[in-house]
Amino acid sequence: MDKETFEIYKLALDKWGIEAQIGMLTEECGELLSAVNKFNRSRCSRDDVLTELADVSIVSSTLGCGKDELINEYSDKIKIDDISNIEINDEFINKVNDLSSDSDILFVSSSKDVIDKLIESKIDFDLFYPSKERRMEFIENQVKVRAPFDVIRNLDRNFTKDVNRIDSIEGDNVFKHKMLNKGEYIYNSNTILKYIENIISSGDKSKK
Repeated sequence: MDKETFEIYKLALDKWGIEAQIGMLTEECGELLSAVNKFNRSRCSRDDVLTELADVSIVSSTLGCGKDELINEYSDKIKIDDISNIEINDEFINKVNDLSSDSDILFVSSSKDVIDKLIESKIDFDLFYPSKERRMEFIENQVKVRAPFDVIRNLDRNFTKDVNRIDSIEGDNVFKHKMLNKGEYIYNSNTILKYIENIISSGDKSKK
């Protein structure tokens, strides 16, 4: 374990308390074992097992994936920070490390520069993006919320290119979530919702 990872874990213990963290670990291990047993008996899917393995902290997403809706729904229940629009400079990674150690969810941009920086720095992050088939759905969503014309035009022009770019991204520290189905967004993602549920549960336990 590197020093930065150790410090993040230490901050988590300081924030929630060791009893709450042990309780969460026990609960998570039980849920993972249950999912693996069901998978072995063909009673759940591979994605169900991956959901139990996943933990989300740093989230990168493309335009229209439901980030704002998630923030609006849960910002009063968990700590969410959004630095999707900040300038990328030499201090970017330090800012990510500082904020992610204190945030339950930290949103970052899905731009090539940001993703390259995260991969190069070996920082784990989850990347949410739609399938190419959902192009018109995403454009129509932006029209419905009266997004500026330039935003809609750029989305239309770059949608397929961005999906292809993300499809080609490789790295041990990037966990891609391709949202294939109509109506599938970050705010109703099983992975995200499970993570939020665990955070809220852990916070409640630490108060007892």
